[in-house]
Amino acid sequence: TIEDVFRAHWRELNAAGKSLDAEKRWTPVLDNLTGFLAHDNAARITRRDAIRWKDKPLETLSAKTVRDVYISAAKAAFGSALNNDVLDANPFASVKVKVGKKQLDREKGFNDEEAIAILKAAWNYRRPSKKEFQTTTDAKHWTPILAAYT
Repeated sequence: TIEDVFRAHWRELNAAGKSLDAEKRWTPVLDNLTGFLAHDNAARITRRDAIRWKDKPLETLSAKTVRDVYISAAKAAFGSALNNDVLDANPFASVKVKVGKKQLDREKGFNDEEAIAILKAAWNYRRPSKKEFQTTTDAKHWTPILAAYT
């Protein structure tokens, strides 16, 4: 079953001491996949099924989430089943999700007003209490000034 494929992969990850939260993180993926396919037979999943399933969560989730959680979980679990001769193919192996680059709302760095505000705050910084080490106070005063200079 599809569930057996995922559980075997989780056991393998746990035995290696990796991704101890994989089961918790991937259970919704497993549920979503079996619900979408309306069956639980891992050997019946085709590449076409995998592509159709990939497109469904893209209706409500970000492309990055679908790629990094849904598709990567299925690829890993079915890849493990393939490596262990449980399945003859990994239908998710070549399924990809394009993720666009995040658009910046503005240029990188500070504008003049922001830079002036930071430098004024650094220049006027005083030790708030005896609990703060003098070296910490000095760092809060000089680091922004030195960074702006360099």
